[in-house]
Amino acid sequence: MRSHPIERYLRDAMSGPLMAWSPAVIRDFLGKALLGLQPPPH
Repeated sequence: MRSHPIERYLRDAMSGPLMAWSPAVIRDFLGKALLGLQPPPH
């Protein structure tokens, strides 16, 4: 299946939640959580 491009898209989609967050995403998430604009994750 590695010879098909769809394999890479599937692999990338599955690994997305495991990748580290960028500093900008962390800053945005923490800012919203501290201001009460979004509920914290459970």
